[in-house]
Amino acid sequence: MLKRLKLPAKPPVPEAQANPLGEWYADIDFWNRKPYVVMLNAATGAVLMLNGDAAGLRVLHERAAVQFASLCAYYGIDSDKVDAEVAALQAGFAFGATADRSLLASMNQRK
Repeated sequence: MLKRLKLPAKPPVPEAQANPLGEWYADIDFWNRKPYVVMLNAATGAVLMLNGDAAGLRVLHERAAVQFASLCAYYGIDSDKVDAEVAALQAGFAFGATADRSLLASMNQRK
């Protein structure tokens, strides 16, 4: 993901984000030679799958917010936390690397 975003392989550790559901983690994978982004919320286990091409990466935060809101609406989850999380996703992301093996295993399992 960092390479695709043209960020250094070992970027500085970002400051903790203030979104209500905690941190999201993302990785890029390919299916039928097309890139897609898998986003995982560590606290809830919610998974988003988004377009990972250059155009999709430019609006990743907007599409993540829309998909998260749609997912919550589909399952009838309506709360202030959902609205706050959508707003936090729309605000953009801080990118950094992770070495948490448990989290990486969860991400790979979902992919």
